[in-house]
Amino acid sequence: MDKSKIIDHYTEEIASGRKDFGQVRADLKTLGHEDEYIDQVIRYIDNKLIAGDFQKVGKKLNREYFYVGIFLLAAGLISTLGTYFGIIDIGNVYVITYGPIAAGLGLIVKFRP
Repeated sequence: MDKSKIIDHYTEEIASGRKDFGQVRADLKTLGHEDEYIDQVIRYIDNKLIAGDFQKVGKKLNREYFYVGIFLLAAGLISTLGTYFGIIDIGNVYVITYGPIAAGLGLIVKFRP
């Protein structure tokens, strides 16, 4: 088995919780690999797992910004339409809240799932 297949296999094993780094190290040792090779493989596996975690965090953050955009857009539209139709009574004027509407639309477009 070549190095990339070993890394992919053991990355999946660790990510699923079936093995930990100590067990991977022991498996590679029983397969007859040298310590330097094992250290390299462990380092690659660790880097791959960390990169996957950063992707998950990034996706979660994008989703949060998307929902903030929806909230801003809704708040801007509610306040604008509420003052225009007299639901929110502030006299003979009405307020156009273009800031939250524009910011909300921008966030929705940039971070849409």
